[in-house]
Amino acid sequence: MEKTIVTWRYGKIRVNVRSIHRDCVYVVLAPTVWLASEKCYAIEEGYILVRRKDRYAIYSSLEKARHAYREARKTSGGELRELTGSISHADLLVGLVSRATHAKHPNREFVVGIERLSESLSGKRDENKVGAREHLEAASSPLDSRGRRNPGRQRMLIAQAGIKFEKRVAAIMCMSGRIQEWLAAICAYYEFVLATLWLAKGKLEKSCNRLETVGETPLLPSEKFELIKLIDYLIERFSEIDVQPLLPHRDFTIGDLMKARGAIRRGEYSAARLSLKRALVGTRLTIAHIRLANIREDVVVNCGLEKKSSKQAGEIRLCENELKRLRRFEENLNELDDSELSVSSLPLVRSRVAEAITHLTGGSFSEAAKCIGLALDNL
Repeated sequence: MEKTIVTWRYGKIRVNVRSIHRDCVYVVLAPTVWLASEKCYAIEEGYILVRRKDRYAIYSSLEKARHAYREARKTSGGELRELTGSISHADLLVGLVSRATHAKHPNREFVVGIERLSESLSGKRDENKVGAREHLEAASSPLDSRGRRNPGRQRMLIAQAGIKFEKRVAAIMCMSGRIQEWLAAICAYYEFVLATLWLAKGKLEKSCNRLETVGETPLLPSEKFELIKLIDYLIERFSEIDVQPLLPHRDFTIGDLMKARGAIRRGEYSAARLSLKRALVGTRLTIAHIRLANIREDVVVNCGLEKKSSKQAGEIRLCENELKRLRRFEENLNELDDSELSVSSLPLVRSRVAEAITHLTGGSFSEAAKCIGLALDNL
């Protein structure tokens, strides 16, 4: 693979990279080491390398982007605060959908929550906000076009509304002279990763259900062709996720998809179903990993408030929002099952999340952030 010369904060370096934004932002495709002035800097595979700056993992990049959001609030009024709240609100709604899956009647909190969020977008002209409202209005009904109760469809639509909010944030960042272009590019790449995971989750759930239905009955040639075509497409999409710390998740999922493809070609549908289930579990865990990482970022932001004066008491109440999100996450986590995998990590993750909730309830942001970090290491 041909190497590219990239100028970063310490000088010029030849490295295998893929550009995700002009000649400014790259993803490192192969690890390398940079030596200068008796110092050694390791640039790991999957890190984001920014021209004239440093290398970052995706979450570190997003933390910098969120810092830029806070700076941008000074010049863009309250819109960014409103969008940040809308993103958190959408995240909570996804959790409420999961809680209402087996309920006989609609969850009142969900109905009120989605109506309020949708109404807050009434009269907006921005295309992202208009699109977000359309997704939310479609998600307000638990029934799909065939009249079936479909919580997966609701979660997907709400997640798409959240992506629209993120795109609006990115647009504001681009309009602000204080925000650097590369941060918006990283946010856009992050949105692509989320969209890929939600797409894969929906397609894998549908495929697993189909194979569960047919059992060992041979698929029709047309069905077999379409299923293999879908798996090839998902492998291609997952292959484009090349950032840390998601590389291990990606590699395991692609491996399971390849096993499923081979089993389908051989007509071994039980083996194919098992591999697709593992791929689905892996995708769900990756989504959970990202959601928990987002919560941790907000908790870390508030860590500094612990040492500030009582004038910041109003801001410290932000803890209540993170605490609510973390409790919703815990409920969703309890619905996951990784018994299909060779190593089960969910019991330890659940324990760490419970500890984080305990610390956050007591107002200890720093201890909560540590526990969430340990949970992420095992998720």
